[in-house]
Amino acid sequence: MTQAALVTLKQTEARWVHAHHPVNADVIAEILDDAYQRIDNERLCNKRDTVASYRSGERYWQQATASAYTFTLCGNLGIVTGIWHGTGVNAGVYFDYHARFVSIYIKRDTGWKLYRDESVPFEETA
Repeated sequence: MTQAALVTLKQTEARWVHAHHPVNADVIAEILDDAYQRIDNERLCNKRDTVASYRSGERYWQQATASAYTFTLCGNLGIVTGIWHGTGVNAGVYFDYHARFVSIYIKRDTGWKLYRDESVPFEETA
């Protein structure tokens, strides 16, 4: 992989974060790979489930940011780790969410696609 691949991976990750505030389900759908999966509590969610959740209108983000990034390229895979912070309302309940995350992107002919992601919430300390 080249430096250009790293630059486009970083751009894709930035688009992913920005697509959460305000929610842009079209951009989210574009970035998610057709084979996307993540674990949500006890459920295995796919691209269709995830996009439907964003399109439902039940989730409103007041803030969505990511920081403390690391980017690693391994063949046609891009591994991104960092810290996610989001605030907003989901199904009528306010949230203030902090988590460490890992995202695995796969390089397709159409660009970087989010293939898998997982996060572990944590309490922010002062």
